[in-house]
Amino acid sequence: MDIIGNQLNAMVTELEIERMLSLSAAREFSAALAIAQGSLDRVEDVVQRMIVLYEIITCSTWLGLAEQTVAAVQALDPLVGAEVANVYVAMTRAAVDVEAGRSNEALELINKNLESSFMHTEDYKDWLYDQFVLKAHALTRLARCAEALAVLDEAIAVLPGGRYEASILVCRSNCLMATHDYENAFIAAEAATTKGEAELAATGMLQMAECRMWQRRVPEALALYLQLEKELPRKYIDANRVQTGITRAIAFLEKRSPQMKPF
Repeated sequence: MDIIGNQLNAMVTELEIERMLSLSAAREFSAALAIAQGSLDRVEDVVQRMIVLYEIITCSTWLGLAEQTVAAVQALDPLVGAEVANVYVAMTRAAVDVEAGRSNEALELINKNLESSFMHTEDYKDWLYDQFVLKAHALTRLARCAEALAVLDEAIAVLPGGRYEASILVCRSNCLMATHDYENAFIAAEAATTKGEAELAATGMLQMAECRMWQRRVPEALALYLQLEKELPRKYIDANRVQTGITRAIAFLEKRSPQMKPF
């Protein structure tokens, strides 16, 4: 019984896997990596082992730990093949590059990934979708908005209603504003506020307000800015940007109608 009990205690549990994935999703990569590395010697299930190794690659790449990344790729090779493992590394590095402002470098990695034939199979459509979304964000940061809009359409075609739906809408709104299509930008931003992701919903509301300012529909813009102000702080929102919007809107209204109080 003691031997059996020790074996059961040594097994990797679903709770450990979920905890690791949750920490990684929250970008607590050091904590997630510690769980993953602690699980690796105990994991017996093949699917769980793949998940753990993918997480080691994710976390070690974000943390800049090259040796751990290489070791995880080597361990993944017999399970998924070297090409798949290396594409996953490149996907993660591309995400790091986009966040660090190295969009050109990210695009090189993404475009090379998209040349891999396995990426266009049913089994890997989630990866294909992720790469299209990331490519659109990289293009947007490079002010290549027409290209970004086309890539967003490709992402939606691969996986309609995918997990980045709100992010796609925010990115689309950003691109449409850049091309001065403010009404459709407003529609996309408004749709982003309905997807249940509070941080991206706040970004959508800010974009809605800025669209209305560009359209000179200033009372509507001010109402949106004031509503958003009540929800601060938000992860992706610069509070100074909101305050600047409020100040500009009030100044515009007072100049147009000095006797009218904006609120």
